[in-house]
Amino acid sequence: MSDRQLLSSQISLNLFLALTIVQPLSIGAKSQNNQLLLPGTGRMPIPQEKSTLEYNPPQRGAPGDRKDAGTYNHPPLPTRLEYDPPQRGAPDERSDAGSRGSEDLLALVPVNQYGWTTAEYPTFWFYLKRQTSSTSTIKLELIDEHHKVVYQITLALTQREGIMHITLPKTAPRLEIGKQYQWVLSSGEMGNEMHAGGWIERVALTPELASQLQQAKPRERVLIFAKNGFWYETITELAALRRANPQDTQLADDWVALLQDPDVSLTEIISQLLVPCCTP
Repeated sequence: MSDRQLLSSQISLNLFLALTIVQPLSIGAKSQNNQLLLPGTGRMPIPQEKSTLEYNPPQRGAPGDRKDAGTYNHPPLPTRLEYDPPQRGAPDERSDAGSRGSEDLLALVPVNQYGWTTAEYPTFWFYLKRQTSSTSTIKLELIDEHHKVVYQITLALTQREGIMHITLPKTAPRLEIGKQYQWVLSSGEMGNEMHAGGWIERVALTPELASQLQQAKPRERVLIFAKNGFWYETITELAALRRANPQDTQLADDWVALLQDPDVSLTEIISQLLVPCCTP
């Protein structure tokens, strides 16, 4: 190729490159969004307004109960015992046997006769006033939502008076989560029996509440259970602490606070002793 032809080719190439750089938009194709694409690439041009990467956080932050690196922030521990009943109460269909009872035989349940438990085999509490020698046994019946007796047992009383408890044995059907049961106590001569009882529902703990209980001290567990509506754990664990620490004035105050709570209203038995109940 001659020098003249080489020079002409170089000028043509430079002119083509100049037109491509100066006027890229005139020869670029358009995307489906009507945006221009870089020639020969099929890609949109990269904006050049910003030279550094910037993170724009969303307007809504993390949940209010989380802090630091996403760890769960437990709600503050209660400082005093206060029973907060579940919003849902016992079924409206109640028989006389479903009442809390009388001054002679009284179930230790809230005013609405209903409470939660986490236990498969919960403990039921009651007060028995001093009776004659004819009151020597007590019968416990557990009735499901379909009014079917799913378990019953008759026990011999070892005490004549006091606050007692019966724990559902492992031979009984375990309580199912989300189902309500009625428990009924009967004692006395046939035709002149006393009845008392209440309603119970087994509820699963949330992971957050389970974690809080696992880290709590024994008395703190009682306060947490009470605040979250778990009546049967509240009274069972508090009674166990009182028996183990009879001189602890704080536990004694907690017992008074629980029975005096407006949603419980069992003031008349505050001074009664915790005594063993029964034998099979």
